[in-house]
Amino acid sequence: MNINNLKVIFFSFDVINNLNESGIYHDLLREFQKRGNEITIISPKRKKSEIKSYYQNKGKVSYINVPQIKIKAAFIEKFVSIILYQYLAIFYLKRYMKNLEYDLIIVTTPPIFSTALISFLHSKNKKLSSYLLLKDIFPQNGIDLNLYKRKSIFYRLMKKQEINLYRKVGKIGCMSPLNLSYIQGYGLPEISKKLEVNYNSIDPDLILTNRIHNVNVEDEKIRFVFGGNLGKPQGLSYLIDNISLCQFIEKAHFFICGSGTEYNLIKRRIENDKIKNLTVITELNKKEYESFLLDCHVGLVSLDPRFTIPNFPSRILPYMKYKLPLLYLGNNASDMGDIISRNSLGFSCDPSDSKTFIGIVQKLTDDHELRLKLGKNSNVFLRSKYTSLKSYELIIKSFKN
Repeated sequence: MNINNLKVIFFSFDVINNLNESGIYHDLLREFQKRGNEITIISPKRKKSEIKSYYQNKGKVSYINVPQIKIKAAFIEKFVSIILYQYLAIFYLKRYMKNLEYDLIIVTTPPIFSTALISFLHSKNKKLSSYLLLKDIFPQNGIDLNLYKRKSIFYRLMKKQEINLYRKVGKIGCMSPLNLSYIQGYGLPEISKKLEVNYNSIDPDLILTNRIHNVNVEDEKIRFVFGGNLGKPQGLSYLIDNISLCQFIEKAHFFICGSGTEYNLIKRRIENDKIKNLTVITELNKKEYESFLLDCHVGLVSLDPRFTIPNFPSRILPYMKYKLPLLYLGNNASDMGDIISRNSLGFSCDPSDSKTFIGIVQKLTDDHELRLKLGKNSNVFLRSKYTSLKSYELIIKSFKN
């Protein structure tokens, strides 16, 4: 089989309407596109999406946007949409694609519901290869955040679905060594033999040089930035607690950029606690956000300390691309802090250790040369470990085998 002439299908719950943007999935798929492969991308059609059609074809790349089920209760609507997502994907595949004999399917978590789609495509081509990019460990993440109980029917059903997915796919790419060890801890040899480390990755050369954002920044300030989804897993209340204690460091200012369920919490905390050194920004699109990173000095990463699963947020990648040192706030369940400290990419700190956090902020604010050194290290490390090309090569190696 010519690896430059594959039929590849990509299935994710992230919205992908084109491959012109930068992101972990966009950049990976461009590696396949560069080599002339035929790609079908299945992603959700959000309610407010500007894309009117469920299907687009752009050369050798096809996009199928699966509509979401509309139910008044937000949580129920989201959960039902996730469960039905793969079945709707099969429906729209049959409608729009004449040839369903794919060589390779790449699926991601979330969602854990993709086994029916894999089985359907396998029925069309018995030689179909499958690769899972494991970006979330569900349902354990909900246990950690006290969203449901381990003895609940919901958890037991979801746990069964998780294991079924791991058994169904041919290979599982884990985000970090600790992430891989965690799944090995399930004690299932037939799953353990499928595991490999396939880091979150991007194209490090896709860089903006022009400032297109409209954020008002003070030139004399050292800007610490947290960007991306603003949800419960990010442990933002702990981050804000520590930021508020740094108000006496006059040259340091913090920015939180993004949207999510915790946005109103952040706004209330800033107003009620009169936090002067923190600005929250929601109106930046992806390109504007990356251009804002050109004016920032330190990249922040935060995880809820209740996590027992080894998360490894992809938000560090844009920071590293734009040569920012990293400041990680989280516990030792993730190996992110260890990787950052061991490779001199920045600093890590437990959310409960405010004294250490303040000391790190003070040090990074005062020492220009240190920021440059750590930022250069983070960029070099990105190029050596976290590139979309390396992710692509791992997937192709799995396909060949």
